[in-house]
Amino acid sequence: MGQWWDLWMRWWAGEKVDGAQLWGLPMLVWGRIGKGLQFAGGLTVVLDLVGPERLRAFGKRLYVVNWTKKVASPAEGVSVVVAVVTLLAYLAFFALTLAGTVFGWAEHLIRPVKDLVAWAKPVLDSFWFQYPLVLLIFFIALGSALAAKPKSRAEARSVGRLGCLFAPVVLVAAILAGLILLPWAVVIYGICWPLSRGIAFLLDHKKPGWIVYVVAFAFVVIGFHFDMLAS
Repeated sequence: MGQWWDLWMRWWAGEKVDGAQLWGLPMLVWGRIGKGLQFAGGLTVVLDLVGPERLRAFGKRLYVVNWTKKVASPAEGVSVVVAVVTLLAYLAFFALTLAGTVFGWAEHLIRPVKDLVAWAKPVLDSFWFQYPLVLLIFFIALGSALAAKPKSRAEARSVGRLGCLFAPVVLVAAILAGLILLPWAVVIYGICWPLSRGIAFLLDHKKPGWIVYVVAFAFVVIGFHFDMLAS
């Protein structure tokens, strides 16, 4: 706080402080931060344009959003697409190599194509791509098998045996599985769920957005303070 107070005293005395630093950052950066905070505070006019009833309705809808389903379903689709594209890429490399070996006369025709896609080969051969991809396909297949509803006891026993068969694989692959599952868990339970619940709490209220107005006022005051200090 001593550095901040010293800068204000220098500013009050008429000295330019635009070349000084505050808490490790130049005053030019603090001035831009101040302008950004003022702009963010001014965005509360959007709440007035939308209206309280619409805000309350939007807050109620956020309460019932199933983020696990919302995020997991697209993630499964993306995983399938990545697996298919990778398989096609491997087949393309194999076909080009085979054609160049069997048909030697076509080597000069195939070489430009191989050079064009050569950048993808190191990625496809890397450890950090292959093992997560294999686990991704494995968990998709296992999840689909467990999600299926058996129609008889025999089918139920088959599913149970399948689970026992794959159990050692799951245990061995637990660490690598974290590389795939952890990011989705962070997105769902670390970002989407708390953010949606927080916004819903603010909007589903007798006076929706009142906390936003308070925060916006603080943004304007703090932003104006830094903007003036840097001027």
